[in-house]
Amino acid sequence: MSTSYGGNPTGIAGTHYGGPGLGVLGADVPSSGAHGAALLFNDISLPAEATDEFRALILTVPAAGALFVYEDSSLSFSGPDGVHTGTYEGYKNGLSYGVAAYSITLGNIGPPPPPPPPPPVSASLAGLRPFELLRGVT
Repeated sequence: MSTSYGGNPTGIAGTHYGGPGLGVLGADVPSSGAHGAALLFNDISLPAEATDEFRALILTVPAAGALFVYEDSSLSFSGPDGVHTGTYEGYKNGLSYGVAAYSITLGNIGPPPPPPPPPPVSASLAGLRPFELLRGVT
């Protein structure tokens, strides 16, 4: 096992904090793609963080479908229509800056359909005025 704090990582296995090579440059995180911006795009402030290294560690995946996240945090997802959610932990220059949620929407997720129309009024009650309905006149 190797451990490095600060400089270059000492090997593939181990614990590394703050070393280079732990992500993708902020300038290389895509702002658009097949499923919208990359996961990390909203976490980055450009141009100030263009040379910082970012990485996303997926913590939870959508309940249905198949998710693949590339190193630059762009993604490929296939699944049923709907909104699919999960969480990831973001890293900047090897240090965690917190957990965030993501959502992927597939298909046409528009407003819900309107409610059905009310049932037609019975022909025997159609001619009665409201007070007659209350008194039970038929």
